Amino acid sequence: MEVARRKAELVKAEIRQDLEACDNYSAKHGSFVEMVRDHYRQIDDE
Repeated sequence: MEVARRKAELVKAEIRQDLEACDNYSAKHGSFVEMVRDHYRQIDDE
């Protein structure tokens, strides 16, 4: 049980780190969803 608990803690820490990286990217570059919308909006305007 102890091994499983430690593994779960490591996975949770990794997920938190990844989510923080995604948030930082979005804060700097904008959201991925908005980038995709802008891309397709430009294609539709051509």
